[in-house]
Amino acid sequence: MVHYSEADGLNSSYTYHLRQDQNGFIWIGSDNGLFRFDGKDFKQYGKAEGLKNIDIISCEPLPNNEIFILPFLNDFAYLKNGRVINLDLNDHLKNQFSGSIPKITRNGNRLYLYGTQNPRNIFIYENGKVKKTPVLLEYKNRKLSTLQYDFSTQNLYLNESATGKVIIYNLISGQEKEIRIDKGNMICEKGDFFCISG
Repeated sequence: MVHYSEADGLNSSYTYHLRQDQNGFIWIGSDNGLFRFDGKDFKQYGKAEGLKNIDIISCEPLPNNEIFILPFLNDFAYLKNGRVINLDLNDHLKNQFSGSIPKITRNGNRLYLYGTQNPRNIFIYENGKVKKTPVLLEYKNRKLSTLQYDFSTQNLYLNESATGKVIIYNLISGQEKEIRIDKGNMICEKGDFFCISG
C-alpha cells in the first residue's frame, strides 16, 4: 500500500471521492479542489483554473473525456481539455438541491441528477447542457428518500421508511407501485436490486 500526501502533490486535508477514467487517470474530489493522478504526479484544479468552489464532493469522468464536477455548494462545472467550464444553469440547479448533495446515475456521457428527498425533477446533463424532466409524483404528507433512478425503465425508486415501503414511480406513465419490505436500513442498491439490513 502506498500513502500519498502533500509532499507528493496531494495537498488536501480530506478526499471525498475517487473515480478512474477510461485512460487510467484517477480523479480525486477533495476539500482543496479536483486532482488528477497519473500514477506518478498530481495535477490540481482549483480557483486559479476557474472553480468557483474548491470543496469537490463528487467527480464523474465521462467517455467523451469530460469530468463532471460537483462542489459542496452545488456550483456545478465540468472539465474539458484541461479547462474548467462553469454551468450557466447553476442558480436553477442549486435551488433544487439546496441543503443536500444530489444523487447521480450515469449512462455513457449522460448523467442524471436528482434530490435525495422528495425529488421534483430529474436533471439530465450531457455535453455541457442540462435538461430537466419533472417528477409528478404526489408526495402529499409523505417523506420519501430517493434510492435510485433507473434510466432504462425510467423508474424512480423511493423509500418510505415510516411505512416500510419501496415506491416505484415511472416517469413516462406516471404510475406508482408499492412494495412492502420488512423495516430495515438500506445498505446499497444497483438498478432494481436492493440490499436491506434486518
